[in-house]
Amino acid sequence: MAPNAPGAVVRRMFALLHEGGVGGAQRRPDRLAVASYVTWRRIGSTDDLSEADIRAIVAALEYWRLAGQIEYRCRRIAESMHKEMNA
Repeated sequence: MAPNAPGAVVRRMFALLHEGGVGGAQRRPDRLAVASYVTWRRIGSTDDLSEADIRAIVAALEYWRLAGQIEYRCRRIAESMHKEMNA
C-alpha cells in the first residue's frame, strides 16, 4: 500500500469495497479486478496502489454508492474482468 496514503482513506477504500460485495479474504481477486478497472492497469496486489490510485478508487466507489449501484457495478466488473483474464 502507498506509504504516504492516509490510513483513513485506505480504510474507506476497503469499507467501500466490502459494501460493494467484494470485501473479505475470499474476494481478493474481485477487489483487485475493481482496482484494475478504476486505475486502467493490472493490479496484482493492493501494495501496488499509489495514494492517487487509492483516492481514485474511493471516488469511483463513492459515486457508485451514491448512485445506488455500488454492489451491482463491483460484481459486474469482477465478473467481466475474470472472463477477460481467463480468455
